[in-house]
Amino acid sequence: MGAMSSNLTTMIYGKKKMEMLMIGRGFAGKSTILHRLIHGGFISINNATIGFDAEEMDYKDVSFVFFEIGGQLRNMQFLLKHCFNTAPALILVVDSCGRDIIKEARVELHLYMKEIEVIGKKAYILVYANKQDLPSAMSIAEITDNLDLQSITRHCWHVQASSGVTGEGLHDGLDWLYRHLSTK
Repeated sequence: MGAMSSNLTTMIYGKKKMEMLMIGRGFAGKSTILHRLIHGGFISINNATIGFDAEEMDYKDVSFVFFEIGGQLRNMQFLLKHCFNTAPALILVVDSCGRDIIKEARVELHLYMKEIEVIGKKAYILVYANKQDLPSAMSIAEITDNLDLQSITRHCWHVQASSGVTGEGLHDGLDWLYRHLSTK
């Protein structure tokens, strides 16, 4: 029944829902990025997301549904399976100035990648290298190296320079996801 109603909604409204996880260390800028994308403005957020938050936005001819995961890896297998039914995508938000925590982001990403391997689907990983507007930001090459992205060979990945505060690079990242997911 759920698949039938989803297909009917798509036929009537022309929007296919694509659900995806957004992960990252605390204060990397996940909520700021979501707010900028959905509401078009900057808001200062002083507390980390507890559990998860879901936000939806229309983008071109699809509807992206983002599940922002607030630091806890519990239930990740369930959420991954749920989201990967509509869009096999994972968004990792990295604090480009967080040289001391980038290794923790790598561990988190690779834990998710192990779960994705269990599901058995090809994944599309978008890394938002957030806070690129700050002078101490790591380069895209440094972030790629620190996250050990070269070891992820079975899946497509892309690192997008971005700023949740200014909005720079956010739609470029969504364009990359859209190009890859809309052909599925």
